[in-house]
Amino acid sequence: YAVKGNKTLEFWRYRAGEGWTEKRSVPNTNGVITAGAGLAWSGTNVYLLKGSKTYGCYAYFADRDSWGDEQSVMPSGGGAAGPFDKGSAFASDGANRLYALSGKYDEFLRCRTTSNAWYELPGLPFEGRSGHYRAAKDGTSIACRVDSVYALKGGTNELWCYDAGDHSWRQLDDMPTSGRKNVGVGGALAWLELTNSLYALRGNGSRELWVYTFPAQEPCPAGHAAAVAPATLSLRVEPNPSVLRTRVWFALPQPTGVSLKLYDAAGTVRAVLLKEGSLSAGRHELDVDAPALPRGVYLLRLDAGGGSASVKFVRP
Repeated sequence: YAVKGNKTLEFWRYRAGEGWTEKRSVPNTNGVITAGAGLAWSGTNVYLLKGSKTYGCYAYFADRDSWGDEQSVMPSGGGAAGPFDKGSAFASDGANRLYALSGKYDEFLRCRTTSNAWYELPGLPFEGRSGHYRAAKDGTSIACRVDSVYALKGGTNELWCYDAGDHSWRQLDDMPTSGRKNVGVGGALAWLELTNSLYALRGNGSRELWVYTFPAQEPCPAGHAAAVAPATLSLRVEPNPSVLRTRVWFALPQPTGVSLKLYDAAGTVRAVLLKEGSLSAGRHELDVDAPALPRGVYLLRLDAGGGSASVKFVRP
């Protein structure tokens, strides 16, 4: 899905083998789209941060080609420093959390799509290790990876990591410059699960594509945010309920053998997601193909190191 921007309200979908199809236009509640807009897929819907000097956020319902009412991206119980415009960025964790970063003001907010309530998180730091005081400008982009959010700051080459566990930002290695420009208009950032890597476009009139690869099982690169083993065994599933792919996260306090199984309401094992095998301490994740399951209520059970954790999963 894509918004064309450039003072239009056009909204498009691309499918392999079909090409581009124009869908219902973005609502003209506060004018056309100019700068700072962002799209994110969460659950079964597309979400749009309109940018363009507004606070607007909209849900697009793909199954019926329609837009919901405008929601305001404002901290719960308080105001915002300013609207979303140049340098703003938007992302989803693929489940039910949306993140918005405002350019110029560096405010950082999170919302659960189930509640539509936005909460202010610690803002992206203005000052990096260079000692220069810089706000996010054109080219700023954010991407989610497990329980972390990564930010490529436009106007600089800085890469930052926000850890949802301790609610703090850490600066990582800068994008190499090689005497070239900083990140600018057209900068973009995305995480690819298959390779456990961040991919970044510098933008700013260049064609540069960069890759940042993580050590296995670390929420942020070594030397900047070392992986910390959780204190207890934990398990969660999002989105839940789900008719599409759903993601399973679990955390191990120590290296141990692990078994992960999905049971139906009658107690029959419907899927073995992980067979007995040893995994390292820390956070792990995998996907469940929900469409392959009959409708019903399931129990996901994790057995590890003599302990267990379980959670109900609903396939509507």
